[in-house]
Amino acid sequence: MERRVVITGLGAVTPLGNDAPTSWAAVKEGTCGIGLITHFDTETYKVKVAAEVKGFDPLEHGLTKQELRRNDPAINYALVASDEAVADAGLLIEGSARLAALVEEDENVQANVAAERVGTYVGSGIGGFSTMIENTLKCHTDGPRKVSPLMIPNMIANMPCGAVSIRQHATGPTLPVVTACATSAHEIGEAFHAIKLGQIDAALAGGTEYSVIEDAIAGFTSCMALSKNPDPATACRPFDAERDGFVSGEGSVVLVLEELEHARARGA
Repeated sequence: MERRVVITGLGAVTPLGNDAPTSWAAVKEGTCGIGLITHFDTETYKVKVAAEVKGFDPLEHGLTKQELRRNDPAINYALVASDEAVADAGLLIEGSARLAALVEEDENVQANVAAERVGTYVGSGIGGFSTMIENTLKCHTDGPRKVSPLMIPNMIANMPCGAVSIRQHATGPTLPVVTACATSAHEIGEAFHAIKLGQIDAALAGGTEYSVIEDAIAGFTSCMALSKNPDPATACRPFDAERDGFVSGEGSVVLVLEELEHARARGA
């Protein structure tokens, strides 16, 4: 029988809101998430606008102070989005911390999916760029001994995917794709095919990015990719004949994809 794939959960940290309902409500209202860049001083930059995540405090979204210190922001965006997606789907992964917490409240709660049948497909086009820049500067100004031992684990683009897999106890396939701006689309496609082929029953799929930083904006500006329009309301217009580039953004969106009959069987 043909296996159909459906979306059963959604989590989001976006320039429109720090969760999926807030972000979606803003979309329906026609709210623009683009604004003047506040992450750094743009006086010497030709690009003045970006779509920044606003008012995001990881500690208010279930992360610890240790995770806040240890992780690149791109990883933390993905962790928060994945938490929301799993909760939204009602997915109780065997052996997960989420399941254990629910069992403490009600001993009758049981897992509704085996850990090895859940894959993780969360990509990042640029990885922990801010971590790399910060430690590169430390290396050249203060010497190599000042470089963090977490520099490499934070900067490589597969780490958000691995971190989500560990946090959610999804022990199925973990496949971080890096294909620039198409990364998240490819991740969702790979997750779809894995479920369709019967390799897994559910997947966490999406992407994360923290790229509104000096070096990334400077690099994209130098290759003539970003819009230099300083008006947030009109800078992003990809189908306009007068367009002059794209607007950089940040955040994370994670979907729970699931085989239809598996979702129905657990009452999703």
